[in-house]
Amino acid sequence: MGIPREIDREVIVPDRLWDGQSDKPAEGMAVVLEHGKIQNVLPAKEVSESAPRREFPGCTLMPGLIDAHVHYAESFGPLFLAAGVTTVRDTGNEVHFILVQRQENSGNPSRGPRIRCCGHALDGPVGIWKHIVRQHTDADGLRRSIREHVEKGVDQIKLYASNDDERIRIGVREAHAAGKFVLAHLNDASAEAAAAAGLNEIEHFSRCDVGWHAAEEAEDDQLIDLFLEAGVIMNPT
Repeated sequence: MGIPREIDREVIVPDRLWDGQSDKPAEGMAVVLEHGKIQNVLPAKEVSESAPRREFPGCTLMPGLIDAHVHYAESFGPLFLAAGVTTVRDTGNEVHFILVQRQENSGNPSRGPRIRCCGHALDGPVGIWKHIVRQHTDADGLRRSIREHVEKGVDQIKLYASNDDERIRIGVREAHAAGKFVLAHLNDASAEAAAAAGLNEIEHFSRCDVGWHAAEEAEDDQLIDLFLEAGVIMNPT
């Protein structure tokens, strides 16, 4: 005898629902789950009364939050979920550790958020944060680390502070050749040079020098225009 379909379905009915795009929340909506995954969002009055229903009076249901810059630890998982964060991007961690965390969370969503990761932050010759940053004394070493990280299955590549203009260019070229998005915390390289090299994203407004002093409006506009033309994403963290 087959299991009734309703057993595998659940309906969530909040007072309000915000889809992350609309100007304001909607009322009278329901979310239909099947096997724990969202299958439909529709007016609550259209949902079959036979489906198990959980109502949340006084609550607003919204999409899970994304934290785009973290350095993850296993103990953080329940805290992120409790705060409504269901996806994180780890921007620097020991590569084996974070890949294990990504796999474990993927198999057990109650353990912690989904993880997109970079592995180690790949630095130049002067490194800090020894456990999450990997130093490189030459460009060939940087290339080898990027290839290793790609082979291990990281989602993106992170370049770190003591890479100069030339190393940023080399790192971006190597990562892009493997189809990987590249972000960087800049220090020895300028934001202008990184944009020209094709860097996809800058963290912390690092080396966006006009952002850190009383710049003239024309200076701000010049840098903004450069980023727009190059398609550089800014993650202010």
